[in-house]
Amino acid sequence: QVATVMAMRVVASAASGRGTGAVAAAAGKSLLRVAVAQMTSVNNHAINLETCERLSREASEKNCQMVFFPECCAFLGESTAETLQASDAFPTVVDSFRAIAKKFDLWLSLGGLQEPASESKVHNTQLLMDPSGSVRATYRKVHLFDVDVPKGPVLKESGYTAPGDELVAAHCVDPAGCEWTIGLTTCYDLRFPLVFDRLRHVHNAHVFTVPSAFTKPTGEAHWHILLQARAIETQCYVIASAQAGRHSAKRESYGHSLIIDPWGKIVAQCSDPNATGIAVADLDMDLLSKVRERMPIGMHRRKGLASLGGSSSGENAK
Repeated sequence: QVATVMAMRVVASAASGRGTGAVAAAAGKSLLRVAVAQMTSVNNHAINLETCERLSREASEKNCQMVFFPECCAFLGESTAETLQASDAFPTVVDSFRAIAKKFDLWLSLGGLQEPASESKVHNTQLLMDPSGSVRATYRKVHLFDVDVPKGPVLKESGYTAPGDELVAAHCVDPAGCEWTIGLTTCYDLRFPLVFDRLRHVHNAHVFTVPSAFTKPTGEAHWHILLQARAIETQCYVIASAQAGRHSAKRESYGHSLIIDPWGKIVAQCSDPNATGIAVADLDMDLLSKVRERMPIGMHRRKGLASLGGSSSGENAK
């Protein structure tokens, strides 16, 4: 059940600009160039961090301002014990990503790091880090994946993960000086539209992060449909970074990292759904504004909620 009483926290921040974005700024066009990453994480921090650094270098060479990494980008364990132990390295892992952000002058979206929560549980924590290495937003995954996947694994995330209790949005500024609001979500949150609805309509999100490690059966059935639905119904960009391929004998991820525009069109995706790499797109604020002007869902939503006796957040409607 979606928690409808969670607090909302908004974190202010600012982005640097260069390359294509800087050219766009000179032309007065609001573009934010981003890279969505895809990788096959394993139970070794050093190997995964090396991959993240290589992908960050590729993104920098393509003049990106931001890189979005998938859930479990620093570590994907083969057992509960490994996952819990991995949280001991959380401060060191964060410092490693700080160095990457500084080295390549990039914003980093770091999905699904293992952060200590208690002796027996971790948080599935997403960080948004600026090019100076400062953490600008911290989101702890709210909806935990406790599912017996048909023809797939039995996964009980709540057995070793403590849920978060708040939604998080953050601000950045593109090279043209346009402010973007980024709503942070993680993997299984994708199946709960109210999360996206509140981030969009209560705090005016323009972009959603969806770092994920979808299983192959659920990805084949629902990945593209759910992501495009969230983009269309909120009129936002959706950046879905994915784990891909076989991590171990017990675990395989669906892959298909992609970026979707506010009209539901896939504007970038990794060419090989199982290979490590990045895909790049320019997020266009003018396009987003035109979509919302031509189909004013926000205004119609407010009118509908008023008719149903609900608040602007969607609570207490009949």
